[in-house]
Amino acid sequence: MRRCASERQGEPPTGNPGAGTGRSARGWDHGLPFRQQFLVFHGGGVMLAVAAPVVRPAGPSPSPLLRRGVLMSTTPATSADHDAAAHSADPTVFWEERYQVSDRIWSGRPNPLLVREVEGLEPGTALDLGCGEGADAVWLAARGWRVTGVDISATALRRAALHAEEAGEAGVAERLSWERHELGKTFPEGRYDLVNAQFLQSPVALDQDRVLSLAAEAVAPGGTLLVVMHGAWPSWQHEHPFHAEFPTLDGLLERLALPEGWRVETLEAVERPCSSPEGVPGTRVDNVWRFSRAV
Repeated sequence: MRRCASERQGEPPTGNPGAGTGRSARGWDHGLPFRQQFLVFHGGGVMLAVAAPVVRPAGPSPSPLLRRGVLMSTTPATSADHDAAAHSADPTVFWEERYQVSDRIWSGRPNPLLVREVEGLEPGTALDLGCGEGADAVWLAARGWRVTGVDISATALRRAALHAEEAGEAGVAERLSWERHELGKTFPEGRYDLVNAQFLQSPVALDQDRVLSLAAEAVAPGGTLLVVMHGAWPSWQHEHPFHAEFPTLDGLLERLALPEGWRVETLEAVERPCSSPEGVPGTRVDNVWRFSRAV
């Protein structure tokens, strides 16, 4: 097994300074009229879209978690404020609103740690949990995998399907299917040669232990489970906008409690460059676990 390396993540899409596979966040600015900030864990981890024009989806007003900062308030939000709001927020509503705020959230490129860990594997069937706008799933399908992409957001899944259609490579869209699930409550059926779980860290309710347990159960004999999560806040994030528990390498092993017949292939803390939206240089650690299941 490997420990410690340096990895560069992808860049945000043009015009969305905080988004992308190198996603990061800064402290809250509560004095931005007609602007929004978001801090979410998803897809590539903590992301912030700073000073973006307010674009309101039709229907009810956005949940408090999606308004300026963590809570819409004339006073700074606290960790306790965020924790209370997150506890009561509906995950489906939260993520739908999150995706509808912008035409695109993520960079469209696959997570580099997925590429590194999977490019040497024989293509088969794959399950991509929390697929977002589909970059990882499309990358896998372009390399011959038959992929089921899963997300809580119907908007994200529509964009993922469009991404597949626009990939321009023969057979990619045909090797992809999309399912909507609120992971922890519902889960795809079947067994897969690869289960990919990238940054399943959320500011709203998510039963992470149950999801990862079901992910392991979904791995076919001879298959692979890949888990990647943030291990800490960015080095320049001195004031944390809310309380977050980051899994340690050994801690997640204990939580998973995989039975005999599993082998740890990668157990690694990857330190990568991670600059703030203002350009302050820094680093961030992402933790990687890759397991193989005996035939």
